[in-house]
Amino acid sequence: MRDTLNLLQYNVHNSARVMVNVYAPPPGGYSSEPEESPIGQLQEVAGMGTDAELVILGDLNVHHERWGGVRVERNFRMAWQLIAQVDRLGLQLATPVGATTWQDRGSPGTTIDLTFLSPLLHDKLRRCAIAEEACKGSDHKPIETTLELTPIPKEAERRNWKNAEPEEVARDCQKLYVPQSLDSRQAVKEYADYLVGFVGTLADKHATVMEEYKQARRSQLPEMERLRARCKRNREIHLAKTANFRDLVDRTRDDPRLMKAPGRSGITNEFLKMLGRTFVEAITALTNACWHWETYPDTFKEAKTVALRKPGKADYQTAGAWRPIALLDTIGKIVEAATAKRLRKIAEDHNLLPSQQMGARRGRSTETAIAQLLAQIRTVWQHPGQVASVLSLDMTGAYDKVLRERMVHILRRLGIPRDLVGWVASFMTNRKSTIAFEGQESDTFDIPAGIPQGSPLSPILFLFYNEEQTMST
Repeated sequence: MRDTLNLLQYNVHNSARVMVNVYAPPPGGYSSEPEESPIGQLQEVAGMGTDAELVILGDLNVHHERWGGVRVERNFRMAWQLIAQVDRLGLQLATPVGATTWQDRGSPGTTIDLTFLSPLLHDKLRRCAIAEEACKGSDHKPIETTLELTPIPKEAERRNWKNAEPEEVARDCQKLYVPQSLDSRQAVKEYADYLVGFVGTLADKHATVMEEYKQARRSQLPEMERLRARCKRNREIHLAKTANFRDLVDRTRDDPRLMKAPGRSGITNEFLKMLGRTFVEAITALTNACWHWETYPDTFKEAKTVALRKPGKADYQTAGAWRPIALLDTIGKIVEAATAKRLRKIAEDHNLLPSQQMGARRGRSTETAIAQLLAQIRTVWQHPGQVASVLSLDMTGAYDKVLRERMVHILRRLGIPRDLVGWVASFMTNRKSTIAFEGQESDTFDIPAGIPQGSPLSPILFLFYNEEQTMST
Protein backbone atom coordinates (compact mmCIF):
# COMPACT_ATOMS: atom_id res chain seq x y z
CA MET A 1 0.00 0.00 0.00
CA ARG A 2 1.25 3.45 -0.86
CA ASP A 3 1.63 6.10 1.78
CA THR A 4 -1.38 8.38 2.05
CA LEU A 5 -2.33 11.57 3.85
CA ASN A 6 -5.95 12.72 3.46
CA LEU A 7 -7.55 15.83 4.95
CA LEU A 8 -11.23 16.45 5.65
CA GLN A 9 -12.59 19.81 6.79
CA TYR A 10 -16.11 20.10 8.22
CA ASN A 11 -18.18 22.07 10.74
CA VAL A 12 -20.14 20.89 13.79
CA HIS A 13 -22.34 23.41 15.63
CA ASN A 14 -20.49 26.29 13.90
CA SER A 15 -17.15 24.93 15.09
CA ALA A 16 -14.53 24.03 12.48
CA ARG A 17 -12.94 20.57 12.53
CA VAL A 18 -10.06 19.11 10.55
CA MET A 19 -9.53 15.36 10.31
CA VAL A 20 -6.27 14.01 8.89
CA ASN A 21 -6.17 10.32 7.94
CA VAL A 22 -2.64 8.90 7.61
CA TYR A 23 -1.08 5.73 6.31
CA ALA A 24 2.68 5.63 6.82
CA PRO A 25 4.49 2.53 5.50
CA PRO A 26 6.89 0.80 7.91
CA PRO A 27 10.08 2.88 7.97
CA GLY A 28 12.28 -0.16 7.35
CA GLY A 29 14.11 -0.29 10.67
CA TYR A 30 14.46 1.18 14.13
CA SER A 31 16.85 3.92 13.02
CA SER A 32 15.36 4.60 9.58
CA GLU A 33 13.75 8.00 8.85
CA PRO A 34 12.51 7.98 5.22
CA GLU A 35 12.09 11.52 3.92
CA GLU A 36 8.99 10.57 1.91
CA SER A 37 7.06 9.45 5.01
CA PRO A 38 3.82 11.41 5.50
CA ILE A 39 4.67 11.69 9.20
CA GLY A 40 7.04 14.53 8.37
CA GLN A 41 4.23 16.43 6.61
CA LEU A 42 1.64 16.28 9.39
CA GLN A 43 2.22 19.73 10.83
CA GLU A 44 2.20 21.38 7.41
CA VAL A 45 -1.01 19.67 6.29
CA ALA A 46 -2.85 20.02 9.60
CA GLY A 47 -1.89 23.69 9.75
CA MET A 48 -4.15 24.37 6.75
CA GLY A 49 -7.04 24.52 9.23
CA THR A 50 -5.33 27.00 11.54
CA ASP A 51 -8.18 27.74 13.97
CA ALA A 52 -9.92 24.39 13.69
CA GLU A 53 -10.10 21.55 16.16
CA LEU A 54 -7.88 18.74 14.92
CA VAL A 55 -8.05 14.94 14.67
CA ILE A 56 -5.12 12.90 13.35
CA LEU A 57 -5.60 9.16 13.03
CA GLY A 58 -4.33 6.26 11.04
CA ASP A 59 -1.85 3.43 10.65
CA LEU A 60 1.48 5.06 11.59
CA ASN A 61 3.60 1.87 11.71
CA VAL A 62 6.07 3.15 14.32
CA HIS A 63 6.71 1.74 17.79
CA HIS A 64 7.20 3.84 20.90
CA GLU A 65 6.60 3.33 24.62
CA ARG A 66 4.50 6.50 24.66
CA TRP A 67 1.66 4.56 23.02
CA GLY A 68 2.91 0.97 23.06
CA GLY A 69 3.68 0.88 26.76
CA VAL A 70 6.10 -1.45 28.50
CA ARG A 71 6.10 -4.11 25.80
CA VAL A 72 7.97 -1.80 23.40
CA GLU A 73 11.58 -2.99 23.63
CA ARG A 74 13.06 -0.29 21.42
CA ASN A 75 11.67 3.05 20.23
CA PHE A 76 11.68 3.83 16.52
CA ARG A 77 13.59 6.96 15.54
CA MET A 78 10.68 7.80 13.24
CA ALA A 79 8.40 7.70 16.30
CA TRP A 80 10.33 10.60 17.80
CA GLN A 81 9.57 12.59 14.66
CA LEU A 82 5.86 11.77 15.07
CA ILE A 83 5.98 12.89 18.70
CA ALA A 84 7.61 16.16 17.70
CA GLN A 85 4.91 16.78 15.09
CA VAL A 86 1.91 16.13 17.37
CA ASP A 87 3.51 18.04 20.26
CA ARG A 88 3.96 21.12 18.07
CA LEU A 89 0.30 20.84 17.13
CA GLY A 90 -0.65 20.53 20.80
CA LEU A 91 -2.35 17.17 20.32
CA GLN A 92 -3.06 14.52 22.95
CA LEU A 93 -3.07 10.76 22.48
CA ALA A 94 -6.56 9.23 22.60
CA THR A 95 -5.54 5.62 21.92
CA PRO A 96 -5.20 3.68 25.20
CA VAL A 97 -1.53 3.03 25.94
CA GLY A 98 -0.68 -0.60 25.19
CA ALA A 99 -3.87 -1.35 23.27
CA THR A 100 -3.35 -4.11 20.68
CA THR A 101 -4.36 -2.45 17.41
CA TRP A 102 -2.48 -4.86 15.10
CA GLN A 103 -2.03 -8.59 15.63
CA ASP A 104 -0.93 -11.21 13.15
CA ARG A 105 -1.60 -14.86 13.77
CA GLY A 106 0.66 -16.06 16.58
CA SER A 107 2.12 -12.62 17.39
CA PRO A 108 1.63 -10.78 20.72
CA GLY A 109 0.37 -7.69 18.89
CA THR A 110 1.48 -4.06 18.73
CA THR A 111 0.11 -0.53 19.00
CA ILE A 112 0.56 1.17 15.62
CA ASP A 113 -2.93 2.50 14.78
CA LEU A 114 -3.17 5.79 16.64
CA THR A 115 -5.60 8.64 17.26
CA PHE A 116 -4.54 12.13 18.37
CA LEU A 117 -6.95 14.92 19.35
CA SER A 118 -6.64 18.63 20.04
CA PRO A 119 -7.27 19.50 23.73
CA LEU A 120 -10.89 20.67 23.35
CA LEU A 121 -11.83 17.51 21.47
CA HIS A 122 -9.90 15.37 23.95
CA ASP A 123 -12.04 16.87 26.71
CA LYS A 124 -15.10 15.62 24.80
CA LEU A 125 -13.69 12.11 24.36
CA ARG A 126 -16.09 9.46 25.59
CA ARG A 127 -14.52 6.31 24.23
CA CYS A 128 -11.49 5.22 22.25
CA ALA A 129 -11.20 1.44 22.27
CA ILE A 130 -11.06 -1.66 20.09
CA ALA A 131 -14.48 -2.43 18.60
CA GLU A 132 -14.28 -6.18 19.08
CA GLU A 133 -17.72 -6.80 17.56
CA ALA A 134 -16.52 -5.22 14.30
CA CYS A 135 -13.40 -7.42 13.93
CA LYS A 136 -13.76 -9.39 10.68
CA GLY A 137 -10.45 -11.21 10.40
CA SER A 138 -8.10 -8.36 9.50
CA ASP A 139 -4.78 -8.11 11.33
CA HIS A 140 -5.67 -4.45 12.03
CA LYS A 141 -8.36 -4.10 14.69
CA PRO A 142 -11.07 -1.47 14.21
CA ILE A 143 -10.92 1.36 16.74
CA GLU A 144 -14.10 3.10 17.86
CA THR A 145 -13.66 6.75 18.87
CA THR A 146 -16.68 8.53 20.33
CA LEU A 147 -16.82 12.27 20.99
CA GLU A 148 -19.60 14.16 22.78
CA LEU A 149 -20.15 17.09 20.42
CA THR A 150 -23.50 18.29 21.77
CA PRO A 151 -23.12 22.00 22.55
CA ILE A 152 -22.87 22.57 26.31
CA PRO A 153 -24.77 25.58 27.63
CA LYS A 154 -22.41 28.01 29.31
CA GLU A 155 -23.24 29.12 32.82
CA ALA A 156 -23.90 32.84 33.01
CA GLU A 157 -20.95 34.80 34.30
CA ARG A 158 -22.15 36.24 37.59
CA ARG A 159 -19.25 38.51 38.44
CA ASN A 160 -16.37 40.24 36.72
CA TRP A 161 -13.57 39.94 39.29
CA LYS A 162 -11.23 42.16 37.30
CA ASN A 163 -13.39 45.15 38.19
CA ALA A 164 -12.73 44.77 41.91
CA GLU A 165 -10.30 47.35 43.35
CA PRO A 166 -8.46 45.90 46.39
CA GLU A 167 -8.30 49.22 48.29
CA GLU A 168 -12.04 49.86 47.89
CA VAL A 169 -12.92 46.28 48.83
CA ALA A 170 -10.77 46.43 51.98
CA ARG A 171 -12.29 49.79 52.95
CA ASP A 172 -15.85 48.48 52.62
CA CYS A 173 -14.93 45.32 54.51
CA GLN A 174 -14.15 47.44 57.58
CA LYS A 175 -17.94 47.60 58.07
CA LEU A 176 -17.91 43.85 58.75
CA TYR A 177 -19.01 43.07 62.29
CA VAL A 178 -16.41 41.00 64.22
CA PRO A 179 -17.90 39.42 67.37
CA GLN A 180 -16.07 39.35 70.69
CA SER A 181 -17.86 36.09 71.50
CA LEU A 182 -20.41 33.64 70.14
CA ASP A 183 -22.42 32.09 72.96
CA SER A 184 -23.99 29.03 71.32
CA ARG A 185 -23.97 26.73 68.31
CA GLN A 186 -26.92 28.69 66.94
CA ALA A 187 -24.90 31.91 67.23
CA VAL A 188 -22.04 30.26 65.31
CA LYS A 189 -24.46 29.18 62.57
CA GLU A 190 -25.99 32.65 62.31
CA TYR A 191 -22.63 34.40 62.20
CA ALA A 192 -21.43 32.05 59.45
CA ASP A 193 -24.55 32.88 57.43
CA TYR A 194 -23.98 36.59 58.07
CA LEU A 195 -20.30 36.39 57.05
CA VAL A 196 -21.06 34.55 53.80
CA GLY A 197 -23.83 37.03 53.01
CA PHE A 198 -21.67 40.07 53.80
CA VAL A 199 -18.81 38.85 51.59
CA GLY A 200 -21.28 38.00 48.82
CA THR A 201 -22.75 41.50 48.96
CA LEU A 202 -19.27 43.04 48.69
CA ALA A 203 -18.54 40.80 45.72
CA ASP A 204 -21.75 41.90 44.01
CA LYS A 205 -20.90 45.55 44.59
CA HIS A 206 -17.31 45.43 43.38
CA ALA A 207 -17.43 42.74 40.68
CA THR A 208 -20.29 43.85 38.37
CA VAL A 209 -23.06 41.36 39.02
CA MET A 210 -25.75 40.63 36.44
CA GLU A 211 -29.07 42.29 37.29
CA GLU A 212 -30.94 39.15 38.37
CA TYR A 213 -28.20 38.28 40.87
CA LYS A 214 -28.15 41.82 42.26
CA GLN A 215 -31.86 41.55 42.99
CA ALA A 216 -31.38 38.26 44.82
CA ARG A 217 -28.66 39.75 47.01
CA ARG A 218 -30.68 42.82 47.97
CA SER A 219 -33.39 40.60 49.44
CA GLN A 220 -30.86 39.22 51.93
CA LEU A 221 -29.89 42.56 53.46
CA PRO A 222 -32.63 42.79 56.17
CA GLU A 223 -31.82 39.26 57.32
CA MET A 224 -28.11 40.12 57.46
CA GLU A 225 -28.83 43.15 59.65
CA ARG A 226 -30.85 40.96 62.01
CA LEU A 227 -27.96 38.50 62.27
CA ARG A 228 -25.53 41.33 62.93
CA ALA A 229 -27.71 42.66 65.76
CA ARG A 230 -27.92 39.19 67.26
CA CYS A 231 -24.15 38.77 67.15
CA LYS A 232 -23.61 42.07 68.98
CA ARG A 233 -25.58 40.74 71.94
CA ASN A 234 -23.49 37.57 72.23
CA ARG A 235 -20.61 38.61 74.52
CA GLU A 236 -20.83 36.00 77.29
CA ILE A 237 -17.85 33.93 76.15
CA HIS A 238 -14.64 35.71 75.24
CA LEU A 239 -12.85 33.59 72.65
CA ALA A 240 -9.07 33.55 72.52
CA LYS A 241 -7.76 35.31 69.40
CA THR A 242 -4.02 35.26 69.70
CA ALA A 243 -1.70 36.87 67.18
CA ASN A 244 -0.28 33.45 66.38
CA PHE A 245 -3.70 32.11 65.49
CA ARG A 246 -4.52 35.12 63.33
CA ASP A 247 -1.26 34.54 61.49
CA LEU A 248 -2.26 30.90 60.95
CA VAL A 249 -5.58 31.92 59.41
CA ASP A 250 -3.85 34.59 57.32
CA ARG A 251 -1.36 32.07 55.93
CA THR A 252 -4.18 29.64 55.23
CA ARG A 253 -6.10 32.27 53.27
CA ASP A 254 -3.01 33.05 51.19
CA ASP A 255 -2.24 29.40 50.33
CA PRO A 256 -3.06 29.07 46.58
CA ARG A 257 -3.19 25.27 46.74
CA LEU A 258 -6.35 25.35 48.85
CA MET A 259 -8.53 27.61 46.75
CA LYS A 260 -8.21 26.48 43.15
CA ALA A 261 -11.96 26.57 42.45
CA PRO A 262 -14.78 28.42 44.23
CA GLY A 263 -17.79 26.62 45.65
CA ARG A 264 -21.49 27.38 45.36
CA SER A 265 -21.14 31.04 46.39
CA GLY A 266 -18.69 31.67 43.55
CA ILE A 267 -16.40 33.72 45.83
CA THR A 268 -12.80 33.30 44.73
CA ASN A 269 -9.73 33.19 46.95
CA GLU A 270 -8.35 36.24 45.16
CA PHE A 271 -11.35 38.25 46.33
CA LEU A 272 -10.95 37.00 49.92
CA LYS A 273 -7.37 38.32 49.88
CA MET A 274 -8.72 41.80 49.09
CA LEU A 275 -10.86 41.89 52.24
CA GLY A 276 -7.94 42.78 54.51
CA ARG A 277 -7.39 42.41 58.26
CA THR A 278 -11.03 42.83 59.23
CA PHE A 279 -11.93 39.63 57.41
CA VAL A 280 -8.99 37.82 59.03
CA GLU A 281 -10.29 38.88 62.46
CA ALA A 282 -13.78 37.68 61.53
CA ILE A 283 -12.72 34.26 60.22
CA THR A 284 -10.44 33.85 63.25
CA ALA A 285 -13.36 34.46 65.60
CA LEU A 286 -15.56 32.08 63.63
CA THR A 287 -12.94 29.31 63.55
CA ASN A 288 -12.30 29.55 67.28
CA ALA A 289 -16.03 29.46 67.97
CA CYS A 290 -16.48 26.43 65.71
CA TRP A 291 -13.84 24.56 67.71
CA HIS A 292 -15.14 25.74 71.09
CA TRP A 293 -18.72 24.66 70.36
CA GLU A 294 -17.62 21.59 68.37
CA THR A 295 -19.77 22.59 65.43
CA TYR A 296 -19.40 23.32 61.73
CA PRO A 297 -22.12 25.47 60.12
CA ASP A 298 -24.29 23.79 57.49
CA THR A 299 -23.69 26.66 55.05
CA PHE A 300 -20.16 25.30 54.53
CA LYS A 301 -21.24 21.65 54.16
CA GLU A 302 -23.10 21.88 50.86
CA ALA A 303 -20.85 21.14 47.90
CA LYS A 304 -21.11 21.29 44.15
CA THR A 305 -19.54 18.08 42.87
CA VAL A 306 -17.96 18.13 39.42
CA ALA A 307 -16.49 15.21 37.52
CA LEU A 308 -12.90 15.31 36.26
CA ARG A 309 -11.66 12.85 33.69
CA LYS A 310 -9.09 10.31 34.82
CA PRO A 311 -6.30 10.32 32.20
CA GLY A 312 -5.65 7.34 29.98
CA LYS A 313 -9.06 5.66 30.21
CA ALA A 314 -10.35 3.84 27.13
CA ASP A 315 -14.04 4.44 27.82
CA TYR A 316 -15.36 7.64 29.41
CA GLN A 317 -18.93 6.38 29.29
CA THR A 318 -18.37 4.50 32.56
CA ALA A 319 -18.48 6.16 35.98
CA GLY A 320 -15.09 4.75 36.97
CA ALA A 321 -13.37 6.87 34.32
CA TRP A 322 -14.25 10.07 36.19
CA ARG A 323 -13.04 11.49 39.51
CA PRO A 324 -15.62 13.44 41.54
CA ILE A 325 -14.31 16.64 43.14
CA ALA A 326 -16.36 18.59 45.67
CA LEU A 327 -16.24 22.35 45.11
CA LEU A 328 -16.59 23.86 48.58
CA ASP A 329 -17.19 27.37 49.85
CA THR A 330 -13.85 29.21 50.01
CA ILE A 331 -14.66 30.80 53.39
CA GLY A 332 -15.38 27.37 54.86
CA LYS A 333 -12.19 25.99 53.34
CA ILE A 334 -10.18 28.46 55.42
CA VAL A 335 -11.74 27.00 58.57
CA GLU A 336 -11.04 23.48 57.29
CA ALA A 337 -7.44 24.30 56.36
CA ALA A 338 -6.76 25.87 59.76
CA THR A 339 -8.18 22.74 61.41
CA ALA A 340 -6.01 20.55 59.19
CA LYS A 341 -2.88 22.47 60.21
CA ARG A 342 -3.77 22.06 63.88
CA LEU A 343 -4.42 18.31 63.50
CA ARG A 344 -1.23 17.82 61.50
CA LYS A 345 0.85 19.59 64.15
CA ILE A 346 -0.65 17.45 66.91
CA ALA A 347 0.02 14.30 64.89
CA GLU A 348 3.68 15.17 64.25
CA ASP A 349 4.42 16.55 67.73
CA HIS A 350 3.11 13.39 69.40
CA ASN A 351 4.10 10.79 66.76
CA LEU A 352 0.50 9.68 66.25
CA LEU A 353 1.03 8.47 62.69
CA PRO A 354 3.25 5.58 61.52
CA SER A 355 6.61 6.67 60.15
CA GLN A 356 5.96 4.69 56.96
CA GLN A 357 2.77 6.66 56.25
CA MET A 358 3.57 9.03 53.38
CA GLY A 359 1.65 11.86 51.75
CA ALA A 360 0.03 14.99 53.22
CA ARG A 361 2.89 15.22 55.74
CA ARG A 362 5.87 17.57 55.91
CA GLY A 363 9.03 15.72 54.88
CA ARG A 364 7.08 12.61 53.88
CA SER A 365 5.88 13.30 50.36
CA THR A 366 5.27 10.74 47.63
CA GLU A 367 8.77 11.53 46.38
CA THR A 368 10.10 10.45 49.78
CA ALA A 369 8.15 7.20 49.51
CA ILE A 370 9.62 6.47 46.07
CA ALA A 371 13.15 7.22 47.30
CA GLN A 372 12.71 4.82 50.23
CA LEU A 373 11.30 2.12 47.97
CA LEU A 374 14.23 2.40 45.55
CA ALA A 375 16.70 2.32 48.45
CA GLN A 376 15.16 -0.90 49.76
CA ILE A 377 15.23 -2.49 46.31
CA ARG A 378 18.90 -1.60 45.84
CA THR A 379 19.68 -3.04 49.28
CA VAL A 380 18.12 -6.35 48.23
CA TRP A 381 20.11 -6.33 44.99
CA GLN A 382 23.32 -6.22 46.99
CA HIS A 383 22.61 -9.77 48.21
CA PRO A 384 23.04 -12.32 45.39
CA GLY A 385 20.07 -14.59 44.90
CA GLN A 386 17.63 -12.26 46.65
CA VAL A 387 14.59 -10.89 44.81
CA ALA A 388 12.80 -7.63 45.60
CA SER A 389 9.01 -7.91 45.34
CA VAL A 390 6.51 -5.06 45.53
CA LEU A 391 2.81 -5.44 46.31
CA SER A 392 0.73 -2.45 45.17
CA LEU A 393 -2.85 -1.99 46.38
CA ASP A 394 -5.34 0.65 45.31
CA MET A 395 -8.12 1.64 47.72
CA THR A 396 -10.95 2.44 45.33
CA GLY A 397 -13.08 5.38 46.43
CA ALA A 398 -11.16 5.61 49.71
CA TYR A 399 -12.53 8.98 50.86
CA ASP A 400 -16.11 7.94 50.12
CA LYS A 401 -15.87 4.96 52.49
CA VAL A 402 -14.81 6.86 55.62
CA LEU A 403 -17.42 6.31 58.36
CA ARG A 404 -18.06 9.08 60.86
CA GLU A 405 -18.44 6.82 63.92
CA ARG A 406 -15.20 5.00 63.11
CA MET A 407 -13.39 8.29 62.49
CA VAL A 408 -14.49 9.66 65.86
CA HIS A 409 -13.43 6.44 67.61
CA ILE A 410 -9.94 6.57 66.08
CA LEU A 411 -9.41 10.23 66.98
CA ARG A 412 -10.47 9.59 70.57
CA ARG A 413 -8.19 6.56 70.84
CA LEU A 414 -5.24 8.62 69.61
CA GLY A 415 -5.90 11.30 72.20
CA ILE A 416 -6.93 14.12 69.85
CA PRO A 417 -8.37 17.05 71.89
CA ARG A 418 -12.08 16.78 72.58
CA ASP A 419 -13.01 20.00 70.79
CA LEU A 420 -11.41 18.80 67.55
CA VAL A 421 -13.02 15.36 67.79
CA GLY A 422 -16.43 16.95 68.22
CA TRP A 423 -15.75 19.42 65.42
CA VAL A 424 -14.79 16.58 63.02
CA ALA A 425 -18.00 14.74 63.94
CA SER A 426 -19.98 17.86 63.03
CA PHE A 427 -17.91 18.33 59.85
CA MET A 428 -18.93 14.83 58.69
CA THR A 429 -22.62 15.23 59.63
CA ASN A 430 -25.44 16.47 57.41
CA ARG A 431 -23.30 16.95 54.32
CA LYS A 432 -25.09 17.64 51.05
CA SER A 433 -24.15 18.09 47.42
CA THR A 434 -25.32 18.52 43.88
CA ILE A 435 -23.66 16.97 40.83
CA ALA A 436 -22.77 19.25 37.91
CA PHE A 437 -21.85 17.71 34.57
CA GLU A 438 -21.70 19.29 31.12
CA GLY A 439 -23.91 22.27 31.89
CA GLN A 440 -26.49 20.35 33.93
CA GLU A 441 -26.85 20.26 37.72
CA SER A 442 -28.81 17.82 39.86
CA ASP A 443 -31.04 18.51 42.84
CA THR A 444 -29.40 18.60 46.27
CA PHE A 445 -28.98 15.19 47.90
CA ASP A 446 -27.65 13.90 51.23
CA ILE A 447 -24.19 12.34 51.60
CA PRO A 448 -24.47 9.67 54.34
CA ALA A 449 -20.75 8.88 54.63
CA GLY A 450 -17.30 9.91 53.48
CA ILE A 451 -15.11 13.00 53.49
CA PRO A 452 -15.11 15.48 50.58
CA GLN A 453 -12.44 15.05 47.91
CA GLY A 454 -11.95 18.81 47.58
CA SER A 455 -11.43 19.67 51.25
CA PRO A 456 -7.95 20.58 52.58
CA LEU A 457 -8.89 18.66 55.73
CA SER A 458 -9.59 15.30 54.07
CA PRO A 459 -5.96 14.14 53.52
CA ILE A 460 -4.96 14.35 57.21
CA LEU A 461 -8.28 12.84 58.32
CA PHE A 462 -7.71 9.87 56.03
CA LEU A 463 -4.21 9.39 57.42
CA PHE A 464 -5.75 9.04 60.87
CA TYR A 465 -8.47 6.76 59.50
CA ASN A 466 -5.90 4.52 57.80
CA GLU A 467 -3.52 4.51 60.79
CA GLU A 468 -4.58 1.10 62.14
CA GLN A 469 -4.22 -0.61 58.79
CA THR A 470 -0.79 0.93 58.20
CA MET A 471 0.42 -0.11 61.66
CA SER A 472 -0.65 -3.72 61.06
CA THR A 473 1.37 -4.10 57.84
